[in-house]
Amino acid sequence: MLDEVAPPSAKHERMVKHIKKSYSKDGKLTDREKSIAYATAWKHYNKEEHESVKDELLRKSAEKHKKAKTFKQWRRQAGQKPLKRGEVRRFNKRTGKWETNKPD
Repeated sequence: MLDEVAPPSAKHERMVKHIKKSYSKDGKLTDREKSIAYATAWKHYNKEEHESVKDELLRKSAEKHKKAKTFKQWRRQAGQKPLKRGEVRRFNKRTGKWETNKPD
């Protein structure tokens, strides 16, 4: 028979212990019930590991998107002079340029 090992964390070892305890309440613990306990612990361990990687990737991509967005705004506004007194600029979507209410 194969000796099964719990995932390398105290949390999952406790999980195996509690699952075994709940199975043994109705009598002797079978090999099938032991394997179910270990399989359940490994399933939860692997799920947590993948979720942390997924969260990290999502966070990094959101950060890169934010940087790209601010860079595009900076590049678009780089050639503009500061506003004059009473001047208002509006973005014209048809031309893709900023228009001012005061002529140069």
